[in-house]
Amino acid sequence: ALSPQWEGDITKEYIKKILKKYPVKISSLARGISGSTYLEAIDDTSLLEALKERREEK
Repeated sequence: ALSPQWEGDITKEYIKKILKKYPVKISSLARGISGSTYLEAIDDTSLLEALKERREEK
């Protein structure tokens, strides 16, 4: 998982570009987690819910 910070968004786009030619699925955590929160600071329940509600990237 990548941080929901702008650095994570840039990294996600870079990874999507590299993996575009491969048959893989890339998903993002649900955005119920504050954009200013680092993954290390999220409680287990919130992280589990974000994983359950993640969406596939196009």
